[in-house]
Amino acid sequence: MKKSNALGFIRKIFMVFIQVTSLSLFVLAIFFLSAAIYFRIIGERHTMIFGFSFFEVITDSMEPEILVGEIVIVRRINPELLEIGDVISFFDNEKINTHKIIYIGEYNVITRGINASGEDAPVLFDAIIGRVVANSMTLGNFISFLRSWYGFVFLILVPAIGIMIYQTWRFGLKLKEIRQKNATEQLKIDVIKAEIAQLNENLHKNENKENL
Repeated sequence: MKKSNALGFIRKIFMVFIQVTSLSLFVLAIFFLSAAIYFRIIGERHTMIFGFSFFEVITDSMEPEILVGEIVIVRRINPELLEIGDVISFFDNEKINTHKIIYIGEYNVITRGINASGEDAPVLFDAIIGRVVANSMTLGNFISFLRSWYGFVFLILVPAIGIMIYQTWRFGLKLKEIRQKNATEQLKIDVIKAEIAQLNENLHKNENKENL
């Protein structure tokens, strides 16, 4: 009995582990799918998520502080809180630039890239997207991987296949449980039939004895 209870407890723990793993894979699949769609379809536009925007650096104007290929994380900020030396992202006609502030006026700022030959045209406060709070080459490489067809397929298919395998395994366990239950029920029925047959046989024997 103790061994049976221990095996049942271990099985329950294992099932919880499998369910948590399946849920984690599902969440990862949703995350990777969302990230892939974001950076493949709308990653080139200005899209803000919870006050943050993400941009890929494609020029060397801010090297060595910010390298080509890095992703800059830009946080929305009140322009009045900006300071000289802050790195900001802003609209420049149809482009988005990321440069350092060298002057702050009453309604605008002036920026310049570290490697630029001259300063930029004045940037109105309304054109400022936000201040750069972080930059990462690791994130840049990850996004490049997401944008590739093999990265998109791998990061979506792997969690999806994991979920499919789990669901198939779970279905197999359920089917096995049903078969075992049916076998147990059939065994009970066979035992009852055997007992009834034995009772009938005993009854016939008793009747024969009485006739004698």
